Amino acid sequence: MIARLQAWAVAAASAVVAVLAAFGIGRVLGGRRAKQEAAERIEQEQRRVAAAERDVADNRIRTEIENDVLRLPSGTGSALADAAPGTAAEQLRDDWSRD
Repeated sequence: MIARLQAWAVAAASAVVAVLAAFGIGRVLGGRRAKQEAAERIEQEQRRVAAAERDVADNRIRTEIENDVLRLPSGTGSALADAAPGTAAEQLRDDWSRD
C-alpha cells in the first residue's frame, strides 16, 4: 500500500514539476521575446524620430532659401505693352524674338 502511495506521490510530484518547468521555460522565453520586440520597437521609433528631424532640418533650410530668394532684387522690369518703338522690348512683344 505504501509502495502504491509512493508511486502516486512520485507521479503527482513529477507532473507538478513538469508543469512548473513548462511555465518557467515559457516565462523565460516569453520575457526574452518581449525584450527583443521592445528593442525592435525602440529602434524603429528612433529611425522615425531621426527621419522627422531630417525633415524638419530640410524644411528649415528650404524656408531659409525661399526667404533669401524673396529678398533678392527683382529689378525694374517694364511692361512689354509699354515698350518704346524700336527697342528690343517692342521686337520681343511683336515678333517674339530678340535678334
